[in-house]
Amino acid sequence: MAKKKVQKKRGSREHGRGRKAGRGAGLRGGKGNAGSFGHKFIQFHKKYGDRYFGGHGFKRPQCVVQEDVTCNVGDLERLIPELEEQGFVSEEGDVTVVDLNEAGYDKLLGAGKVHRAVKVLVDSHTDNALSKLEAQGGAIEVTAEEEEEQDEDGGE
Repeated sequence: MAKKKVQKKRGSREHGRGRKAGRGAGLRGGKGNAGSFGHKFIQFHKKYGDRYFGGHGFKRPQCVVQEDVTCNVGDLERLIPELEEQGFVSEEGDVTVVDLNEAGYDKLLGAGKVHRAVKVLVDSHTDNALSKLEAQGGAIEVTAEEEEEQDEDGGE
């Protein structure tokens, strides 16, 4: 019957593995990221470049981040029936008045087309949105700037 490998290697110092290969992670050159700034430096740089170590960028806390809720000019005609049911639309002669502030929108953008006169109450808008509404006989009434002006007058 043949001897087991362990028994065969008794008396030889390294058991056939070489000097350091049999101890811990010696053959690998260390465990994990060992040697990443030393003998494995080139391997790490080839694989990851400068992206591996250190912090990259900054993530703003969610309590600070506030995204504007936006609406396009082209979506107004589709939204008017819904907003009318909720009480955010009224009529002034032949002009439809839409209160986007009360409806929860912060900004009016200029994408799309409008086919009737609409007056919009909103905090902010783009120049493109204003020109499209004025071309159809509508207007935009900005509410946020009025509040800021009142705050500035009261502080003096």
